[in-house]
Amino acid sequence: AEKIAERYSGVIFFGAAMRGDEPFLQVLEESGVPAIYIREDENNNITDRFASVGPNIREAWIAGFEYLAKLGFRRIATLFSYDKRNFQRLGFDRDAFEDFLKQRGYTEAAEMICNISTREDDYAGRLRALIEEKAPDAVYCYSDHFAAELYHVLHDMGKRIPQDVAVLSF
Repeated sequence: AEKIAERYSGVIFFGAAMRGDEPFLQVLEESGVPAIYIREDENNNITDRFASVGPNIREAWIAGFEYLAKLGFRRIATLFSYDKRNFQRLGFDRDAFEDFLKQRGYTEAAEMICNISTREDDYAGRLRALIEEKAPDAVYCYSDHFAAELYHVLHDMGKRIPQDVAVLSF
């Protein structure tokens, strides 16, 4: 806490599903340094302890997809999570996102949404099958973890990022 107070005049931090018992939160509070929490949603347990800002996650999610589309990608696969909070976090579950893409004219991409979980027995195999079967030119990942795992699979397949397959993580 003392080192934080000596070195910083304020802290901006973010994270998902904060429980409130994370050790760094106590250290931050003890430092006395002003802290702002960029929260994922209103269900985090620490919004009463720190000033917080809640971004529009749905708009951010859409902007990420549209960024890929503006770069010219049309065969955009989306890795969605089985996480029950998808709708709460993004304003979309898999079916709602598919409908959204169809309404916007992204019919190929609407057919390339994959619900996936890193807890699956053959997660890498499912990613490999997706790439082989759908041949996307870009993959939009629900999380950084999905993207990191995808990098390994693409590398093992001899694919270059972004020349063969672009990857964007949310």
